[in-house]
Amino acid sequence: SRSASMERGAKSFQYQESLPRLPLPPLIPTLEKYLITVRPLLTEEEFQETKRRVEDYIKPDGLGHKMYQLLATRANNSKTHWLQEWWDHYAYLAVRDPSPVLVNYFFHLTEFEPDQMPQIERAAKLTYATLQFRKQLLIDQTLTPDNVRGKAIDMHAYYWMFGSCRIPRPHADINRVYPLAESTHVLVICKNRFYTFDASSIDGEPIPLYAIEQQLERIRHIADQEKPIDPISALTTQNRDIWSKNYEKLISDPHNREEMTRIESAAFVVVLDDTSPQHIDDIARRFLHGDGQLYFDKSFQIIVCKNGVSGFNGEHSKLDGLPAARVIDFMSTYKHSPSHPMPLPPMPAPIRFHISDDMASLIRSACHDFAKFCGNFDLKILNWTRFGSSQIKNFKLSPDAFYQMAIQLVHFKLNGHVPVAIYESAQTKKFYCGRTEVGRNLSSDALVWMRAMVDPEVSVEKKRELLVTACKYHTAYLTAACNGQGVDRLLLGLKLIAQENKYPVHPIFEDKGFNISNNWILSTSQVSSPYSYCGYGPVVEDGFGVCYSIRDNAILSSMCCMKSHKVGIAKFHDTMRQTLSEMEMICEARIKANL
Repeated sequence: SRSASMERGAKSFQYQESLPRLPLPPLIPTLEKYLITVRPLLTEEEFQETKRRVEDYIKPDGLGHKMYQLLATRANNSKTHWLQEWWDHYAYLAVRDPSPVLVNYFFHLTEFEPDQMPQIERAAKLTYATLQFRKQLLIDQTLTPDNVRGKAIDMHAYYWMFGSCRIPRPHADINRVYPLAESTHVLVICKNRFYTFDASSIDGEPIPLYAIEQQLERIRHIADQEKPIDPISALTTQNRDIWSKNYEKLISDPHNREEMTRIESAAFVVVLDDTSPQHIDDIARRFLHGDGQLYFDKSFQIIVCKNGVSGFNGEHSKLDGLPAARVIDFMSTYKHSPSHPMPLPPMPAPIRFHISDDMASLIRSACHDFAKFCGNFDLKILNWTRFGSSQIKNFKLSPDAFYQMAIQLVHFKLNGHVPVAIYESAQTKKFYCGRTEVGRNLSSDALVWMRAMVDPEVSVEKKRELLVTACKYHTAYLTAACNGQGVDRLLLGLKLIAQENKYPVHPIFEDKGFNISNNWILSTSQVSSPYSYCGYGPVVEDGFGVCYSIRDNAILSSMCCMKSHKVGIAKFHDTMRQTLSEMEMICEARIKANL
């Protein structure tokens, strides 16, 4: 990597333009790696068929070399990198599924216990800290650049964090970001109504904490006096093509268009939630989807429940989990100075749409559909406190690899000892505008280990030895993926470049090996923080969404699946607890043997 070690006092975006570009992985070695990844999912006969198709694709005069040359030309002509436009479009903006659960993600800010602080005080402090983050990041540029072991990584997502919104369009949405001078206001949602107030000056200086608290108190008071209404936000929960039609209807009124601009240009959203969830599963569900009051198109929303429990909902098309986790860590640890009373600022401004009878009916319908949609999902949070990364490192294993093996073994046990494809998000942020590659974590080594774990005849020592081997493969593959040397993004590029240039679809993209290895039954990622954990839904109907935060002495993990799933989330959660205990036992046995 050409990225230099960071200097002391480096500006936030100092290294952005000097980051290396995402490489185009070599064709033949990548396709050979692809064959290794599909092997444990296929019978011998199926594997030989996939291998034959790959060999045809990469033969000297095969279609693969022609497509690769077209990709290389695209890479040379790209302002950012060869994948970026495609990825934003096909992975997010062209997806027509509803945003909640399936696209957006949530964080639960675990620093804040129920009833520890009044709702308005908590919301004001989180708002003020977030405004300070924006100032330090974008205006002063005094926030340390994101880095891994002292090497700067990409920060382009932060340009889309504030004053940003996803705009529904037929077939594919767009993103819009407003300049700071037009996004000095914060949008507050309370009792399904929208309000705004100016929270910073045009040069990004936040108004005092005292003033923010006063404005939120005023909004709460005003909203309490208003008659109940259905949430307009529920429209953002619809299939994106349906929402785009309703959006155009809504803003066809010039007044409504102006009000919508106030929403879309707001710095961010603060939701004053009327519920007081206590159980960790109920808290997570509140932040994952709520009940229609969240405006899912804004880049992010800070949600504060009546009992002070706090969370975050992020729109994924421009904002991945890592930058979101950074602002959450900042707001969770921000040290507030005493705030002195000042003359009260102007009253918050309500947003009032002209709602026709037809639009009111559409909103009611969206609320009804969303309640049914949310009822389709089951979610549980694993709060594992027996051990965390410190103990796993004592076992001489990678904490990430350890938990990834646990996820696979849990599903293996519950799926009749049949392995499935697993996706782990691998960060490619060491590259300019880099986002993710796939960690294909099912390997032949992992399969051998899983079979050993369910075989009572295999010794504890052998199980431990096979776990070490599987974890080593996992770490090596994930490291390569983070270096832009995975399999999936190149395969996507080869498929799309053929499509754009009117070439026929090659059989490599139509056989069982390709389809089964892209059916992500287990969709996973690690977003580790001492102050929060993250979660999201499954990406396929019979799958699981598993996100986890590995702390020194604990593991917090969100697990979500469809209620119709044959296994169910409770069984997955309970089997995970048993599996972690089993893995601890085989690792502890080795330590005791060495004493």
